Amino acid sequence: MKKVCYIVLIIISCLTGVFVLKTEVRADTLKDYFNTGDDSYDGYGGNYWKSQTFTAGSSYFMSEILLKLGKRGNPGGNNTEVILRLADANNFPTGDEICATTRNTSTFTDNTNGEWELFPCSATITENTKYNISWGCQNCSPYNDGIFRFQNANGYAGGKMCGSSGGKNSFETCWNVDAMFETMGYLPSSSFQITSPATGTTTTSPFAINFNYSIVAPDNWNKAVVVFENWATSTCPIYGTSAWEQAYRQGYYLYQSSPYYSDIFSATTGSSTIAVSNLPTDNYNCVYCYFYNLNNTSSNVMSGEMCPGYTLTIGSSFPAYQPPPIQGWQSFYASNTILAYTTSTDTFIKLSGVFNDLALSLSSFVNQIREKFDANNAYSQGSLFGSSIPIAFAYLDIINDFFSEIPIYQVFLFCLIVLIVVSAYRITKTILQLFRG
Repeated sequence: MKKVCYIVLIIISCLTGVFVLKTEVRADTLKDYFNTGDDSYDGYGGNYWKSQTFTAGSSYFMSEILLKLGKRGNPGGNNTEVILRLADANNFPTGDEICATTRNTSTFTDNTNGEWELFPCSATITENTKYNISWGCQNCSPYNDGIFRFQNANGYAGGKMCGSSGGKNSFETCWNVDAMFETMGYLPSSSFQITSPATGTTTTSPFAINFNYSIVAPDNWNKAVVVFENWATSTCPIYGTSAWEQAYRQGYYLYQSSPYYSDIFSATTGSSTIAVSNLPTDNYNCVYCYFYNLNNTSSNVMSGEMCPGYTLTIGSSFPAYQPPPIQGWQSFYASNTILAYTTSTDTFIKLSGVFNDLALSLSSFVNQIREKFDANNAYSQGSLFGSSIPIAFAYLDIINDFFSEIPIYQVFLFCLIVLIVVSAYRITKTILQLFRG
């Protein structure tokens, strides 16, 4: 079973393209900004609030807002609050707060040149939409408050700086100047979330992994795959890395399941399942989930690991459902005709009669051979082979399992022996005829 799922994936890739691992890593980068050219500062505190509007240059997930701030006097531990809202046609904030966060104003620098202060803000930003960043220190008093840096000119084309003397919801004036600001964010990425079984729980095989997914362009995944592994390590090495090779060489690899696949996704966002069966009882401390594209004929690109940290214990395992062995063809056919079969019963009875006659003929022939067979002599000759014959028969028994214990391999071996005996007889007869001239 070593590396079995990866071998299967390689076989699939040979048919449809080449798999290339692609790690999903979030990278927060600078998005919208006006961060150079500041030449002035002003204060904020009490009912005096300030704001700066900006027009989003792209769509992204915002993670942080940065303002160039400082303090005057002793703000007394009062907080500076930063709020993100939409901007109206006058550049004033409008609508509900998209995000709001605070920082202790007393921790800011008292240098009037200010420093960049970070305010966490989780928001979905839409390209070409205008937003308003407002800030204030409601409980600060004059000159025991905060300051901000700005450029005394309208150097930023996407917005303006505005002010309020009536608190955070009463902006009334905008100027052709711009405050220093930055927004940090990241592009949305495809997501995979297992909803059940819950991580760290124990379940019984077979079972189904239920998950929610979201595929975000440019990704074009349309299936998911999961692999269960047990490693004697506290961390889960990723296949293809030096950590995996080192852990494998040190004998930490214990077990790896076959890959289990979802159905093809019908939409870019939704829920799906992965049926899991025949998974042995074990503690699977390393479970790997991946997206991939089945229909991409040029290259199948696999996603990075989508369920890190997920673990599952199989407390008991039952084999997948197998149909019961067929005891009688006619009774089996009669009990299933309505459900799935279209051949008439009369036709089937005639066919079964033909095969019954054939089976009886073979059985009679075998019995005649058995009567001529010297069991004691065969036993003494067979003992010379040691355990080879029993082992061979043990392997051949597997063939019968595929046919509900019908003795298929015995019939084939019998036919093979008869063929060898007949061939040997003909060869011997031909040789004798040659000698006799």
